[in-house]
Amino acid sequence: MFSSAKLIYHPEATRIPVFRKSFILDHECFRPQITVSALGVFQVYLNGEKVGDDVLSPGWEAYEKRIGAVRYDDYDGFDPIPGENLLEIVVTPGWYSGAINLGGCAPEYPLAVIAEIELDGKKIVTNSTWEVADSQILRSDIYHGIAADARLKADFRPAKLLNDFDKSLFVPIYENGQGAPVVEYDTVFPSEKIIVTPKGEQVLDFGQNLVGYPVLDLDAKKGDRVRLSFAEVLDRDGNFYNENYRAAKCEYDYIARRGRQIFTPIGTFYGFRYLRIDEFTGGYKHGAITARVIHTRMHRTGEIKTGHPLVNRLFENVIRGQIGNYVDIPTDCPQRDERLGWTGDAEVFIKAAAYNFDVLDFFRKWLTDCILEQAEDGNLPHFIPAPVRRFPDIPKRTPAAAWSDFITIIPYELYLMYGDEEILRTAFPAMQNYLACVQKHTTEKDLWCGKEHQYGDWLGLDAAEGSYDGASDKEICASAYYLHSVDLTARVAKILHRDAEELEADFARGRAKFIEKFEARLKTQTELLLALSFGLTDDVEGLGERLIEKIHADGDRISTGFMGTGHILHVLTGLGESKLAYDLLLRTDFPSWLYPITKGATTIWEHWDGIKPDGSFWSKDMNSYNHYAYGSVADWLYSVAGGIRPDPEFPGFEHALIAPIPDPRLGNFEASFETYDGKIVSSWYYEGDVPHYRITTPVPASIFIGESYYEVEPGEYVF
Repeated sequence: MFSSAKLIYHPEATRIPVFRKSFILDHECFRPQITVSALGVFQVYLNGEKVGDDVLSPGWEAYEKRIGAVRYDDYDGFDPIPGENLLEIVVTPGWYSGAINLGGCAPEYPLAVIAEIELDGKKIVTNSTWEVADSQILRSDIYHGIAADARLKADFRPAKLLNDFDKSLFVPIYENGQGAPVVEYDTVFPSEKIIVTPKGEQVLDFGQNLVGYPVLDLDAKKGDRVRLSFAEVLDRDGNFYNENYRAAKCEYDYIARRGRQIFTPIGTFYGFRYLRIDEFTGGYKHGAITARVIHTRMHRTGEIKTGHPLVNRLFENVIRGQIGNYVDIPTDCPQRDERLGWTGDAEVFIKAAAYNFDVLDFFRKWLTDCILEQAEDGNLPHFIPAPVRRFPDIPKRTPAAAWSDFITIIPYELYLMYGDEEILRTAFPAMQNYLACVQKHTTEKDLWCGKEHQYGDWLGLDAAEGSYDGASDKEICASAYYLHSVDLTARVAKILHRDAEELEADFARGRAKFIEKFEARLKTQTELLLALSFGLTDDVEGLGERLIEKIHADGDRISTGFMGTGHILHVLTGLGESKLAYDLLLRTDFPSWLYPITKGATTIWEHWDGIKPDGSFWSKDMNSYNHYAYGSVADWLYSVAGGIRPDPEFPGFEHALIAPIPDPRLGNFEASFETYDGKIVSSWYYEGDVPHYRITTPVPASIFIGESYYEVEPGEYVF
């Protein structure tokens, strides 16, 4: 693509560059189109109006392998008028050359843009006839925010050509509603209230932790200034607190021109609930600041409603956490100096993600970059895209269990939910290469042992206070995850009609070694959970009893971290211990899913005790209040409490399995999931001690109610 268009740049830029081109139409154009990409992220304006609902395009990809291009047409607001038209494109560093990717390193290439306009057969392309100037944006960065001066005038001059860049890296990522979804505007929130803190600071509260940016609406004098700071929480005294943002400056500094103006930041985003007004010339006026949410375009497919207000809030928090962290890639958190595509977080949450939203295209795009980032030896970075200039040791890092295992788990779960074999065909070679890589790094064949780096049961509560590592044995955890990946890869081989015998033999041999080497040593909740969840025992009853005893010994509380948490409720209900599973779900004291809600959480926390019972903080070093991984509990609500599950024999819900497991403490419950054939709804309520069920299915289904089994055609059923 871009066969005749050239990359153009500003050779003397001191601020964020804006490129422009004027053109004349002598008639109304039928189906005009423009395709744009950039070294950086861009925003397009036609005749002063923004084109498209997208922001942060073309997104973050494996830049050394490919860079996306976005196409707009009249549906997106690219609609030139007869007469003179002015096209402007602003390019900011974004992920390409901002601190998130370079970390202080000098960029190899400057900010640049490439574009191709099609007007009824006439083509206009970026070349030396375009002009460029410093814009009113002084600085823009994903981590460090934005600074702008609306008083500044642009001094346009001819743009320069960037001739030595390989244009073959540009690929279409979004065209005519198909392909990878873009990041777009969503809800606009007014501030709920204004707080004056004990320190006397003026703070706006938006009522929930969100991801996006503040929009200013001012009637100002020339030189009026607005400066804001961002926070997710207040401290126990009610004061503004954002030390957990670490080195992310999250700047917001705007100097106004004279008159009415609306300022919307570009090239950055913030994670926040609270805004501190550090400066507001003339005093803040109600309504002058609203918050605009952004996230990747995704169709909502799932809903949970219960008779328990805290469980309802938990589900709402899960949704907000997914929205806030699905900003082009699946990030770990949206606020501090991280915001990386951590593979472990994406892996543990994938089932919940696919119930909540249609995420197939979102992950298809990200997995493409994951495969491109895979090293020749099969190793995979722990966060993707991999900012190798910021972290030059990434190519030397060894695989890490659960994090690296995303390459087998995510494609398989997407296949179950959507029935798309293509995603398996694309990922299968990477799965095989990854398994071979693990065996190059293990000290014991067929398992995963050794002293190389592992995260283990990250943030597990059974370790010493302040420790990031849980107490679970890392060789046990790594071996369990490795064997699970072998098992999944064998299943994928069968689905794709490939030879699976060797993989099945590897799994059988490794499983036997796991039982012999580790079964008697399994002690922690997570160690027992992984063995039971991944089928690595011949003594399910015995290990189940040990798990239940361990939970009781731990005070009927979870002690799991990133590896174990997503499995605990599933394993317990599989053992027939649904009451204990609901006990854990409905706990409100620390540690539990509902405890953060009692502390005011509106998203999922990174730590079970991000805010401790006494109001103090876990730490300022690694303490995100929008970290979606523990929101994986939502997939249990859908698939166990509601009982809505895909049938592996008929993936993509061509046939459904529906087996709800109720509990009177919720009072009533409804789970719905929109399949490609329609919406499955599974609901139940209690009259006295008796549960009543109503199930609607648009596809043939196997329904399990208690000990009873029904094979049904599409319809509505009452039990």
